Amino acid sequence: MGSRALVPLQGRSEEGPGASWSGKEAAPPPFSPFFLYIGIIVWLFVIVLPALSFGQEGDNQAGCDNEAFVVVIDVGHSKKSPGATSARGEGEYYFNKAVATLLLKELRSAGLTKAFIIDADSISLKERVQVANDRKPDLFISIHHDSVQPRYLSKWEYDGKEQHYSDIFRGFSIFYSERNASPKESLAFADILGQALLNEGLQPTLHHAEPIPGENRELVDRSKGIYRFDDLAVLAHTQMPAVLLECGVIVNRDEELLLKSTYRQMIVSALVNAIISAKEKKGLAPVLPWTPPARGPAPLTP
Repeated sequence: MGSRALVPLQGRSEEGPGASWSGKEAAPPPFSPFFLYIGIIVWLFVIVLPALSFGQEGDNQAGCDNEAFVVVIDVGHSKKSPGATSARGEGEYYFNKAVATLLLKELRSAGLTKAFIIDADSISLKERVQVANDRKPDLFISIHHDSVQPRYLSKWEYDGKEQHYSDIFRGFSIFYSERNASPKESLAFADILGQALLNEGLQPTLHHAEPIPGENRELVDRSKGIYRFDDLAVLAHTQMPAVLLECGVIVNRDEELLLKSTYRQMIVSALVNAIISAKEKKGLAPVLPWTPPARGPAPLTP
């Protein structure tokens, strides 16, 4: 046909039978809302929904990481065997249980919903370890409160009863075991926890390093109160990083009261911050925004 352009002829239909061409530009077709609807749908699927999905994926990832990080809180001793006796005659177990309960609450507030407590009268230390190992957690923390050797105890009367006290020592201490399945990680967490306790304004006690019967523990870090104690069963036989925290000295009359009030909140705040730091060091997503528990006024010594 060659390269000659095709020109409509006057009177010839370009649209079919009965149509005619006037030689003028055809008027645009009337506006249809159909195309507007199509545009809106494309905008929703191409731009809006992917953006929403991206944010949701981030939230879901953080939630999955929080659920994947499991913390065991071991309540030291039991009702039947309450451990040390405080200056005012209260069993250590009840101090331990109060800290563990508050810690569990705060960890769950921070999004660590898989944290759990081991607290039972009817199981041995070996069985406690087995419960922890069966759950395959990321971290094991045993909560305790401290005393001193008998040579340092004095007598006093409280509430009509003779009790024993020592105001010589006060402060926290942290123990780890080289017999643990993850000794380096245990020591690393002890270091994080020690710093978190210092950040709260708490100080360690060094009396467990004294070269006397019942003590003489290897002091690994004086500034953070970290000791090596290989034979502690709950540390030596657990299959995950593990530490034992002595929150404070309950035979010290002033510290006993603080450990039932202001210090308790400070210790729990330090524990939560240390656990969050340990979790993030593993490359897991940050936890939910967390507000430390409120601190009441320091009690007065009666």
